Amino acid sequence: MSGINRIGLGRFSWKRYRFTGALGTSLFRPEPVLLINHDQASNPNWVRIFHDEVVQVGPRLYLGQSHRRVKGRLVFAGYFSLAFPG
Repeated sequence: MSGINRIGLGRFSWKRYRFTGALGTSLFRPEPVLLINHDQASNPNWVRIFHDEVVQVGPRLYLGQSHRRVKGRLVFAGYFSLAFPG
């Protein structure tokens, strides 16, 4: 899977920063997650350092956890959600 991030604030949104995704095992606990890889050649370096993991928490509702690489370690950056209309 591949895509482009949609970054929104209120009625404004932008599509930037490509990613690929694949099912895999979380780096933090032994469970399956969707791994989002931002390390794409077209992305600026400050975007390429992010590691995201996404899990389903309800019908059409997903919770993501984002970490950034700092000196070889992953540091928690925040949560995000994905909702798909039914």
